[in-house]
Amino acid sequence: MEMNCRRIAKKFDIRLNTLNDATIDILFSKQKETRAIHMNISQGSFFDMSIPWVVESDDGYTSRLNGTLMNPEATTSLAYRDFIQCETLEFQLDMVYPKFWNDYQEWVFTYTVSKATVNFIFAHKWFFQVC
Repeated sequence: MEMNCRRIAKKFDIRLNTLNDATIDILFSKQKETRAIHMNISQGSFFDMSIPWVVESDDGYTSRLNGTLMNPEATTSLAYRDFIQCETLEFQLDMVYPKFWNDYQEWVFTYTVSKATVNFIFAHKWFFQVC
């Protein structure tokens, strides 16, 4: 008797923990121009990400990213580089995708910061809007 016992991966989970100080560079390219967010984080920072690979609900699926960054210092590739500095940044991002292409999707971003300094200038608006 032959049995078909193939496993099906239902989701992809990833967790990243930092044991030392680390640097994260997020690059955006549009029309051959590269922009960047450069972030230094301290030991003890982490993030988890869960991405479903099987859509079991008629409503679609939700990808989730959450974590805590310790002492993040972020700069941009703009002329006025400073962006954010804080003691801790806790965040959760729920990305709700519909089952049907081009239907309504919702991203819910929740965050908590402590002892934060944010330098947001008009150029940052264009920086994030164009990316």
